[in-house]
Amino acid sequence: MRVTLDGADAGELIAAGGGMFTGALPVHGAIDNGTHAIEVIATLGPYEDREPGAYHVSTPAPGTEAWSQAGPAASRTNRVAVTPAGDLIEVGQTVIGGVPRPTIRKRSGVTGAALWPEPTITLDTREGAVVDVAVLPDGRMWVAMNG
Repeated sequence: MRVTLDGADAGELIAAGGGMFTGALPVHGAIDNGTHAIEVIATLGPYEDREPGAYHVSTPAPGTEAWSQAGPAASRTNRVAVTPAGDLIEVGQTVIGGVPRPTIRKRSGVTGAALWPEPTITLDTREGAVVDVAVLPDGRMWVAMNG
């Protein structure tokens, strides 16, 4: 199976089992806003079937936020890293009882929603902050703190 986007070849669809197929269509930002024509093309030997469709892109204007979300009151984000799944790891500090403590959060890269059951995790009960984070390709993290 393959797909066209606005009349141009957009690549192959991948069998996902159970008669379902997956694929991706590029959206580069506000330049792609509007309705786009797609067509799914199934072939088997000399036979071909086409199914037209459409999808609508609505992204923020260039230079504006796609989403934003504040952390807890009296918190500061020092670094952000991206996981292999495209989610965000935020590190910094949150003031708890008048003392800044090192904290970490995981947010959806699409919506900004908190992804861990405890939205902000305090990494140490002593005063300090997380100053950097690195996410490895397998999802493990290195976190650098000061105290």
